[in-house]
Amino acid sequence: MPSRACPLCIAALITGLLGCQERNPEFVRGTTETGTSGPSMGAGTSAGTNSSTHSDSSGDGMTGMASTAESTGVPVMCNADPSGPGQACPPECTGGCVDGVCNIDCTQGCSPSVTCPSDRACAVNCGTDEACRAHRIDCPASHACRITCDGLLACRNATINCGDAVCELTCGSGNQVCRGATFVCGAADSRATCIAGDGPTVAPGNGACVCEAVGCN
Repeated sequence: MPSRACPLCIAALITGLLGCQERNPEFVRGTTETGTSGPSMGAGTSAGTNSSTHSDSSGDGMTGMASTAESTGVPVMCNADPSGPGQACPPECTGGCVDGVCNIDCTQGCSPSVTCPSDRACAVNCGTDEACRAHRIDCPASHACRITCDGLLACRNATINCGDAVCELTCGSGNQVCRGATFVCGAADSRATCIAGDGPTVAPGNGACVCEAVGCN
């Protein structure tokens, strides 16, 4: 007679499988804001990373960034990023706010010290020649952050400081686009991706999560 499956065992198996699923399949999930305008996350960039946004209230996150504990081989998921705000878009978000994301556009010039608002996810666009050369960019302390560099010397000698949430730097085309730059990982998943190979120095963060450079020289 065939054995009967234990209901508790099946429930435990399903729970385990769900626990291994990647969290937050898009970079940012924020709260849609009213009375704001501007490009969505990643608009106007040429980097080959996922730059979609999604109107949701479950918090912001990054694609494909789950860590693995070396001692056990068990996937370790970092804490989910907090939900985006619903209040008015801060003035420093020169590219507007969409779906809880502050877009800072440096293609027409910006301060040598760029500080993202502390209460929402942030995307900094350094998508033209020398747009963020030698700039310091500070990501939000507790929200997701993305920096896109594309063009001649766009982020040459720049310093990017990640916060405690997921953090992405993309170095696209352009001579010396991220040469001499420093990408300081945060406590959560942090990744620098180089399209043309010219990338930054990556400084480790203070967590058990991803801190890496992909395709960078």
